[in-house]
Amino acid sequence: MFWSNESTSVDNKADFLDTIARNVQVVREDVAAIHENSVELSNGSQLEVDALVYATGWKCDMSCFDRSLLAEFGLPMAVGDLDNKYQQQWRTLDQQAEAKIETEMPMLSRKDRYRKPDTQCTPLRLYKSMLPIKDRTIVFLGKTMIAHTFPPAEVAALWAVAALDGHIAFPSDEAMREEIALVLAWSRRRYPSRGWQAMWFPWDLVPFTDMLLEQMGLVSHRGETWWSDLTAPASSRRLRGLIGEYKRKYGG
Repeated sequence: MFWSNESTSVDNKADFLDTIARNVQVVREDVAAIHENSVELSNGSQLEVDALVYATGWKCDMSCFDRSLLAEFGLPMAVGDLDNKYQQQWRTLDQQAEAKIETEMPMLSRKDRYRKPDTQCTPLRLYKSMLPIKDRTIVFLGKTMIAHTFPPAEVAALWAVAALDGHIAFPSDEAMREEIALVLAWSRRRYPSRGWQAMWFPWDLVPFTDMLLEQMGLVSHRGETWWSDLTAPASSRRLRGLIGEYKRKYGG
């Protein structure tokens, strides 16, 4: 798979949807009260239950930061709250990045129709999708959307430790801005309906984690030979021993 506009799932049972349709009852009412063996709904009806699963989702709320910090950190904020200087700076970088993508990755030039997102907020503008350019003392983890979350979660956490401990050689602020704009332009092209958020990488687990590990100077995740590194699956098993390698390299 190459293009992706939404989250994905795998249906490997021929009768999966039929089983759901015959056995699942859908009730569209709010929960008013929870009792020992039942749930009371807002319309006054009662449902007998054996178990209750809270699948409530979550909301990305940055209200703990004021507007100036949201802009300084590169966190999502309402488009209407941006000042002209901020908008012009990123508009120029975005245009340069779009032109570069057009030239270097023409296969990402997509002209077909797709659901255009309602972009009332700015995208995430963090270095490696984690670090504010202007503040090296805070890291925002868990923002990236990748199909298999466990390997990138471990690697990103380790990268965050390395960044906060001063073990990452950062480029200049301008170079980081250019990279952020390039990632955003590429993400918009590959994931048209979601990529504007700049953290939507469902099919890029391996290059994303390899990029972070290379910046840390770690190699234990590579294959035993150049051939196996090139052809063998990059499974989670390859990350075994990564923490030990980090400690040997940087101490602690």
